[in-house]
Amino acid sequence: MGQIRSSYRAVLFLIGVTVPVWALYTNVLHMIPSIWFVTLLACVLDYYPLYLPGGAQWSTSILCYIWAGTKYGVMAADLVMGMGCLFTFLRAYHWNVRKIRWFRYITTLGMFQVSLYTSVAVFQVTKGTPSLFQSALIFGTFEAVNILLFLGVHWSFDQLASAWSTVRSFNYLSVSMSSILFVLIGRYDQIMDAILPVGLLLICFILMWQQYSRAVKSSSEATKKYQLIANHTDDLILLVNPSATITFASPSHARLFNKPLDEIVGQSLYTFIQNPDSVRAALEDNRLRSSLHQIRLQFGDRVVPTETKISPVSTPDNEIECFIVVSRDISERLRQQDYLLQTEKLAVAGQLAAGIAHEIRNPLTSVMGFLQLLREHFDQVSPESYRIVWSELVRISDIASSLLVLAKPEPAQFCNYTLDTIIRDTITLLEGQAHKVNVYFDSSPIPDVTLHCSPGQLKQVFLNLFKNSIEAMEDGGGTIRLSYDVQPEHVIIEVTDDGPGIPKHLLATLGQPFYTTKEKGTGLGLMVVYNIIQEHRGHIQFDSDGTHGTRVTIQLPIAQF
Repeated sequence: MGQIRSSYRAVLFLIGVTVPVWALYTNVLHMIPSIWFVTLLACVLDYYPLYLPGGAQWSTSILCYIWAGTKYGVMAADLVMGMGCLFTFLRAYHWNVRKIRWFRYITTLGMFQVSLYTSVAVFQVTKGTPSLFQSALIFGTFEAVNILLFLGVHWSFDQLASAWSTVRSFNYLSVSMSSILFVLIGRYDQIMDAILPVGLLLICFILMWQQYSRAVKSSSEATKKYQLIANHTDDLILLVNPSATITFASPSHARLFNKPLDEIVGQSLYTFIQNPDSVRAALEDNRLRSSLHQIRLQFGDRVVPTETKISPVSTPDNEIECFIVVSRDISERLRQQDYLLQTEKLAVAGQLAAGIAHEIRNPLTSVMGFLQLLREHFDQVSPESYRIVWSELVRISDIASSLLVLAKPEPAQFCNYTLDTIIRDTITLLEGQAHKVNVYFDSSPIPDVTLHCSPGQLKQVFLNLFKNSIEAMEDGGGTIRLSYDVQPEHVIIEVTDDGPGIPKHLLATLGQPFYTTKEKGTGLGLMVVYNIIQEHRGHIQFDSDGTHGTRVTIQLPIAQF
């Protein structure tokens, strides 16, 4: 099969070689001055092709080929055809002779030669028939044979599927116009008499279709620009008709919601909006004005908060034709606002902490000193009262210390330190306190990893977390379990306890000042924990079902050597 395909191309090439040979022979032995005028006209017409509907181009130089073939024979027409095709190829390759694909040029001449022979044969057979019918048949034959030969070329390269665009390019308008011009030329006895009226008519056609080409090109470029913007914008663009049915959805919907556009177009806009009352009112408002809404779009399981602008598009009669609905994902903006609010809270808490710590610590030291001096009197009256008062003063001192850490955190001194040492030192420090309330540590083997950290601050993190777990299990005892997962760039530590858990609605408030689940807590301990983990470029997360147990997941980067 491959040999047959190669042979097909070779045959067309050999036929194409005859074109310049016959052209040279005719020019040398049979000088026909009018042929040179027709050749010049063919080159001019090749430079100004007609632009047909659908963007196709058609060269009116074919009219010159067929006229020369029917008037003086195919051999004479070969000069016109050879020079016209050469001019077309030079223009296509920007007048660079070295870049021209000569095999393709000769093969094209072979296709035209076969088409021209067939057309001239039809001309001879149909003599005596009405002129317009004969002309239409000649040009229709030329175009049809040329298309069939071109399909054969695609077949020889095993590209038949892409060749159907050539079949679709066949245009009856070009055949009809060529037929009329051919009939007009036939009315004249001498070609020189026909050149002026036919030339003027062709120029009118060319100018008209050049204008059409510019309009089509301008419209096509505008469409491509709008399509380019719609395809690459992250904004969610919808076109909605007055009955709220979606007629167009930008590709950004498919990227954001992972949902085919076919499942969006044709649906009601209200089905994708949570609480669509404000949008419904905007679409039903007959006044031509834009409106801005904050709505939540839901496509499948994905819900995205958006800022949406609804703009009506009016007809010349001031009737609403459709609505442009442009939505912008504001999830990141809301997160930034929450972060800013949290930062402001921290700033206020820091200022408050500095003031409270300063005002409390000095008088507190004096009170605790005098209380120790008066201990004997407490022992005589009520020893239990001394214990209660002293424990409360110690708690106030701890709160003041936490406030100082919050207001003026000590600058961290980072160094390389092993995770094993940090965990073991912290467990050793709290093991005695834990055993008193029947709480025990159960740690899987600690991985041998090194962290670039502040050891004191990380010990404080685990100290606060372990103390919280111990205090949560004071009544019934339990186990604090530790597990580890070493990744290429970080280590994940999970701390799980058997306490009563944390209510789900409070999980989002953990780490904020003065939010706590303890009866006498302040929330400052976890706030310090969050700040330390963030300073170490890590991540901490609390998980609980609110009924039993809490899991704390800490991710810390491993030191890179």
